Amino acid sequence: MSFDYNFYVQKYPDCAKMNYIDACNHFLTHGINEKRQFCSSLEHFEYDCYIQYNKNCANKNYLDACSHFLQHFVMEKCCFNFKLKYFDYDFYKIYYSDCKDLNYKDACIHFLQDGIKQQRIFSPNLKYFDYNFYKKHYTDCAKLSWFDASTHFLMHGIKEQRIFSPNLVYFDYNFYKKYYTDCAKLSWFDTCTHFISYGIPERRLISPLLKHLNIKYYKSKDQNLKGATFLDTCVHFLEFGISEKRLFCSQIEHLDEEYYKQRYADCAEMSWYDTCVHFLEFGISEKRLFCSQIEHLDEEYYKQRYADCAEMSWYDICIHFLQNEDPHKTLQIILPTHVPLPNEGIKILHNNYDDNEVIQSYKFIHITKTGGTSIEEFGIQLNLRYGRFDSLFNKRFGYWHQPAYFISKRNRNRYNWFTVVRNPYNRIISEVNFLILSGHLTMLDIKFMNIYLQNLLESIYKEDKLDIEFLESDKLMFKFHFVPQHYYTHVGDKMLNNLKILRFENLVKDVNDFFISIGVKETFDVHSQINEKKVFKLEDISKQNIELINRIYDCDFKLFGYNKLN
Repeated sequence: MSFDYNFYVQKYPDCAKMNYIDACNHFLTHGINEKRQFCSSLEHFEYDCYIQYNKNCANKNYLDACSHFLQHFVMEKCCFNFKLKYFDYDFYKIYYSDCKDLNYKDACIHFLQDGIKQQRIFSPNLKYFDYNFYKKHYTDCAKLSWFDASTHFLMHGIKEQRIFSPNLVYFDYNFYKKYYTDCAKLSWFDTCTHFISYGIPERRLISPLLKHLNIKYYKSKDQNLKGATFLDTCVHFLEFGISEKRLFCSQIEHLDEEYYKQRYADCAEMSWYDTCVHFLEFGISEKRLFCSQIEHLDEEYYKQRYADCAEMSWYDICIHFLQNEDPHKTLQIILPTHVPLPNEGIKILHNNYDDNEVIQSYKFIHITKTGGTSIEEFGIQLNLRYGRFDSLFNKRFGYWHQPAYFISKRNRNRYNWFTVVRNPYNRIISEVNFLILSGHLTMLDIKFMNIYLQNLLESIYKEDKLDIEFLESDKLMFKFHFVPQHYYTHVGDKMLNNLKILRFENLVKDVNDFFISIGVKETFDVHSQINEKKVFKLEDISKQNIELINRIYDCDFKLFGYNKLN
C-alpha cells in the first residue's frame, strides 16, 4: 500500500502547497484520522460503507480496511461506496453493451463517474422504473434526484408497494394474480413487472371493472380513441368512462338505469356501473326487465308470431323488438287501442322533410291539456311523427305523455325538444272537463266537482311531495294527467338544455314561429279542442282547491311566469 503524493495534494486544497515530506506527515498526523484518501484507487472508497457491508472487515481500522480493499475488492466484489449498495454488476455490464468487457472495479467506477449522471439503471428491478412519474406521484419524493429516487424505490418503494410506472395507476394486484393462475404465487413487484412485460402485449385485464368492457365497441363510440392502444382504452374507461356513464358493451344500450333500479329493490342503491354489471351478470339470465318499453312484451307470443325470432333467447327477443323499424308493427304492440296509426285518414301536406336534420332532431314533449293533440295532427300532415304518432318515441320512452323526469339522461340529451305550457288553473279545469266529456266521469255539480278535485289533488300530493306511483298508475284513466308541468321540462332544478317552450295562451303564433325557425313552411292554424264544450270554468273552483293548486303547482307558476290567485 503506497502513499500517492501527487494525488493527495491535488485532492485536498489545504495540502496543495506542501512538499512530499510535509504531505506525508500531514497524512500520518491528520489524514488517517480524517479518513482521507491517499491514492487514486481509493477515490470512491467510503470506509463506513466498506466495514458495514463486508463482515470480515467490520472491526478493521481505516488503514487496514483500505489495505484489504486494494488487495481483495475486485475478486470479492466488495461494496465500497454507499451508492453501490444496489448496484448489480452482472446486470449492468449485460444491459449496457459499452460495459460488457469491464471488470467489477471498472464497472463500479464507470457507474459512479458516468452512469449516475447518465441515469443508467443499475438493477433489474429498475427496468420499468419511471423516475418522473415516481417523484410526481409521491410528494415525499418530489425533490429527489434520479439516483436518490431510484434508491428510495429499491429500499422502500417495493416493500411499500409503491407504483413505479403510469401503466400501473389502475393496476389491481390482487385481482390480477387471482384472475390469472400463472401469477397466483407472484409477489407484488413480480406481478407488476409481469403485467408490464407480458400482460400489456397479451391484453390482460388490470381491474375487475374491465371484465365486461368491449374494447372494439367502446372505441367505436369515440373518435378520439380510434388509435388508442388496448391499455390506453382500458385506462380511459376507468378514468372517464365510468364516471361519464359511457356505454361499454352493446348489451347495455337499451338498459334504462333509473327504470331498472326503481323496479328491482336489490339494485336501488347501486351506482350506474354496478347496475350495468348486475344486469349483465344476473339480469339477462333472470329475464329482468330493463326498460319500460318491454313491460308488455310476451316472449312466447312474439316467437310464435315471427318465424325469424323462433330460436332467439329472451334477451335477443327484447332487442329485436326494440330495434324493429316497422312502425305499424311497433304501434300495434305498444300503443293504446284508441290511438290512430300514422297516416290513417290524414291528408299529407308535405313529404320532403325526411332529410332535414334540424327538423328531424326535434321530439315533442306532450304535456296533457296544452293543445298537444293538434300539434301531433299537424305534424303527421307534414309526415313528422310527434307524440302518439312517433313510434320511436313510444318504443324508446314508453309513453308519449311521459315527462322528462322519467326519461333517462342519455335519452334526454339525445334529441332537441319542444313543448307547450299552460296556466295551471286553466289546465286543471280542462283536465276535469276532459274526464267528464270523454265519459270517464259522470256529470257532477260544482259542489261534487270540487270534492272530487280535492280528493284527487290530495292523492297526488302526499307529505309535501308528489306521489309518483299514483301518477303513473291508471287510477286517473290516463297516465300522467295532472302531473305538474315542470316535471316535463325540468329534472330536479335544471331545465332541459335543449328545450323550446311554447305557450298555450298564444298557441297558433308560438307554434308557427317555432316551426318557421326550424324550416317548416306550412302554417299551423288548428286546435281541435279550443272550442270544446266547457262543463266547468275557472270560477267554479273552490277557494280550498285554489290553495291546493297554488301549493302543488307552485313551481309551474314560478318557472313559467303565471300569477297565482289569492
